[in-house]
Amino acid sequence: HAVGHTAPRSARRSAAWARRSSHVLREQLVRPVDRGRVLWSKVAAVWGLGAIGLAMHAAVTLGLGAAVLDAGDGWLTVMAGHAASMVSDVALIVFGFFLACHLQSSVGVMAVGMGMMIVDWVFRIGLSGLRFVGVESAGWALALMPGTGLGWYDMDAASVAVPALAGLCAWAGVMAALAHSRIRRMDVH
Repeated sequence: HAVGHTAPRSARRSAAWARRSSHVLREQLVRPVDRGRVLWSKVAAVWGLGAIGLAMHAAVTLGLGAAVLDAGDGWLTVMAGHAASMVSDVALIVFGFFLACHLQSSVGVMAVGMGMMIVDWVFRIGLSGLRFVGVESAGWALALMPGTGLGWYDMDAASVAVPALAGLCAWAGVMAALAHSRIRRMDVH
């Protein structure tokens, strides 16, 4: 008689435990998450996809290059260029997320982003002209422009332009801080 009463009770406990344990994932998914964590998770995910794309491109490039070209030091240059692109991609992704935090549409992000890159390009042309005619301050201002920073690694000379890289890091840091500040103040609908 005692076995009869304990079997249904343990089955009920087991069923209750199963229901409780099945809600663990749901409870973790509906728990509030810090907005900054969401932003940086998205940045990391987009950068990771970009890194996978660059790795696939490097594999195809090296595979086709090995079949067509001779072996030499050019392979190291190609790999260094891909690695430099991954660093520059972080800055572009942060810039894109900065714009996305302030604009309501992806079309707006693309339009404003392209417009700002064109304005940067025009300023860099102007600064290059000023440097050409002898204005000394144009040289350091040119090195700090975001577009100059994207080309911080010179594949031909295998060298790093430190002021351009510092400018890129500064721009990315400012954009990251502004995006983080904006995402914390945003009203999510």
